[in-house]
Amino acid sequence: MTLETRLNTGQNSSTGGNRSYPASAYSHALALTLAALTAVTPVDGYSRGLPKALKNRPLSVKVDKNSSFPPSHIEANGMKYRLAKKIPVKITHYNPTGPGLMQGKDKTAGRGITSTGRNAGRMDGAAADPKSIPYGSIVYVNGEWRVIDDTGGALRENHVDVRISGYREALEKGVQRKTILVYYLVD
Repeated sequence: MTLETRLNTGQNSSTGGNRSYPASAYSHALALTLAALTAVTPVDGYSRGLPKALKNRPLSVKVDKNSSFPPSHIEANGMKYRLAKKIPVKITHYNPTGPGLMQGKDKTAGRGITSTGRNAGRMDGAAADPKSIPYGSIVYVNGEWRVIDDTGGALRENHVDVRISGYREALEKGVQRKTILVYYLVD
């Protein structure tokens, strides 16, 4: 039986077709699946993944010494980026192995893996809403360069969660409001 037939008849293939559900339940499930797939559609040229040069290596940013601040272009791990925007954000801090992270629904939380599959032990990353600041973007926040390689359920537009090594340090830094620089990969 094809997927389309099962959706139209409401039959469940996992039970051999013996159990029947309303067709609307299957249509709703299909709509949710399609919505989830389109949610990871590239934003400004990015998808859920990171460029390979950023995925498994520490972030290394080079700035032309003759450029004024903020630089209009940077080079990160051999790739060229351009200044895309300056935005005021709420900055929070997190430690990927801190208390409470294993209690959520996210199976990767507290296990050393970011939502893009990058090693969370790299303290050169940050989390943001990928609809606001796409994965793989380079941000200049608190005097440091960071790659957006993670997200979180509480992160909304104009909120950056900076990954740091100490849980106590994350608590001490608290919430800040600052303007950050966001750089996008040059095509």
